[in-house]
Formats: sequence, structure tokens, C-alpha cells
Amino acid sequence: MLDLKGGDDFARVAKRLKEAGEKELTRELNKAVREAMAPARRAMEQSLDQNLPNRGGFGPKMRSEVKFRIVRRANGLRLTTSHRYQLKLIDQGRIRHPLFGDRGHWYTTRIESGVLTTPFEDNADQARQKIAEATDRVARKIVR
Repeated sequence: MLDLKGGDDFARVAKRLKEAGEKELTRELNKAVREAMAPARRAMEQSLDQNLPNRGGFGPKMRSEVKFRIVRRANGLRLTTSHRYQLKLIDQGRIRHPLFGDRGHWYTTRIESGVLTTPFEDNADQARQKIAEATDRVARKIVR
């Protein structure tokens, strides 16, 4: 869904840790990544709370069901969700929903676009910096 690019060092260190079987350092690096990405995740959840309508199935129950998770990629990290809601469309400013009680007629409601990408990008540089620091710290421990 949303990629944090520039993670070549992170990917290299994570691969070395896996190959070396360094479980403790792997846990340390994964914990640092979760902590670095937490502000972006919270900001995205808050943005959903503030921008989605409270009717049409998009109320608090829907928002509480959307859980973001961090996935390691070859070139960095991805913050994603496996939820059924069409978050890509929501981020583009469109919500597809049926007419109440009639699933045969679907409508599109417009909302502000960037509901997810804006808070993610606002926090990306800080997350990137914290992940780079953690990667350097763990890499120094590997070298020792």
C-alpha cells in the first residue's frame, strides 16, 4: 500500500541477520522498525477517524477493523492492510457503498483525497531516519 523507499541498508542487514541466525538482533531491529512506523500508523488511523463519514457502514466499527501492518520488502518497507475495504479508493477520495438496504445499487461518495498518503508522507522522513539509526546500530553489533 504505502512504501518507505531507501531501505537498501535495512534489507541488507535484515538478510545478514537471517542468514546468521541472530534472533536477538533480528528482534531488536524489528522492534525499532515497529516503533519508527508507529507515528505514521497512528496518524493514518486518526485521519480515517476524521475523514470518513459516520454513516453507510463507515462508522467507528469499520475504522476499528482496519489494522495496518509492516511488511519487509526487498527495497524497504511497506505499510499495508489486508482488510476488505478498498483503502486505495478511499485514499483517492472515493467511497463505494450500497444504498441502505439495497445492495443492487452502489454509489460513490466523494471525500478529501490523500486520507492515508498525506499522514504517511508527513511521518516518512522521521521513520526513515529512525530505521537508518537502528540499522546502523545493529550493523555495528554484527561487525563486533
